[in-house]
Amino acid sequence: MLLHLRFTMLLPLFLLALSLSCAVRPVPDPSVAEEELVEMIPPPYRIAIASSREPASLSGFPDGMVVAVELGTGRLGSSSPTWKALMELADDETVHAIVVSKAPQGTAALFMDLKQRRPGLVLIALLPEEPPLVIQAAADTVLDFDHVMRAYNSVLMASRMGRSQIVSLSMPGTSEDWRLNSRETVLRAASADMGLAFKSLAVGPESLEKALKELGTKAGANSLAGVGTGAGGTGVAIVANDGRLASNAFRLADATGALFIELDRPEDGYAGFVADAEPSNGPTSEDPVRVMIDTARKVPGRPGLTLVWPGELASLMELGALLLAKSILDGKQASEVNLAAVMNAVWPTGQWHSSHFVDPQSGVRARNHLVVGSDPYLVGRSYLSSEAVNMPVKYRQVAGQ
Repeated sequence: MLLHLRFTMLLPLFLLALSLSCAVRPVPDPSVAEEELVEMIPPPYRIAIASSREPASLSGFPDGMVVAVELGTGRLGSSSPTWKALMELADDETVHAIVVSKAPQGTAALFMDLKQRRPGLVLIALLPEEPPLVIQAAADTVLDFDHVMRAYNSVLMASRMGRSQIVSLSMPGTSEDWRLNSRETVLRAASADMGLAFKSLAVGPESLEKALKELGTKAGANSLAGVGTGAGGTGVAIVANDGRLASNAFRLADATGALFIELDRPEDGYAGFVADAEPSNGPTSEDPVRVMIDTARKVPGRPGLTLVWPGELASLMELGALLLAKSILDGKQASEVNLAAVMNAVWPTGQWHSSHFVDPQSGVRARNHLVVGSDPYLVGRSYLSSEAVNMPVKYRQVAGQ
């Protein structure tokens, strides 16, 4: 009887508590899509990227994970808006990594300040302007294209296509450009090893045609066509080692039948050519090599005479750097395998290969400096093997990459 009375007295209290717990429980709104509910969940961390452009695509990232900061022109100083914005983000506990794209002079100093301000931030320098040893000392990870492999493949493919001379073109006053110098060193060394003649021309766009004519005359030809065909039916590979000369060099190669190799891409695309309506092999219509590829398609004789690296764009490398940062924050290592994997995901056409930067003085691989390159594309034909595995390591030692 006593137990029955106690139960009767407690039952209303139990029912009241149950009704209150049900009242505060959120009920899913059937009018809200599942995708919207997912977007309402904040990302576990955020990644900041300082760049002069908007990220190419953020479809692989949760909403709000990537924070874009505008990167100004010129040297990065402590009074610049970019520096101040990144220092403020370092105080945000949700920001776990910072990427600086085409890292200008001053990035190393910025990274040193960021490390003092917020230990544990993952700092990535992408395509840096500062000397390798300087930026390596400040960044957690340094990323760049594999200029050594690209230069080596230029000579290798020219040799396989029956060319007997490499003509490397660069602008005057570029002696401080370590990337250009690395490519030039490898071009010269690989040409000697493979039995090709090598000539380096430092000329401006307005003097390029005259310089090539003089080179053709010295080779025993009486016109510019001599550069393309040479004596005995062998030919020349015109290598644009400076993107500022690429448009003029491509036009002259087209007129002579020379093999054109785009070793360095022009910043603003190829000038003086009109692309047809046929889409190119690229993720966006803004690919600066699009015009050159489409032009090569419709010019008689050009297919098979133009070698490019369509995937090696700064915009795609930015996306790869963001994916690499995300994978690091998710527990993976900043390794050769990981970098190649994210770039293959960004640009699946062709194959990407990664390696460590090699110091030319000591021959030691830089632990935190990774370089990556893709297979070259012979316009109108196919992608060609990058020969990354078979390239002798001595080329990285002589070039410092």
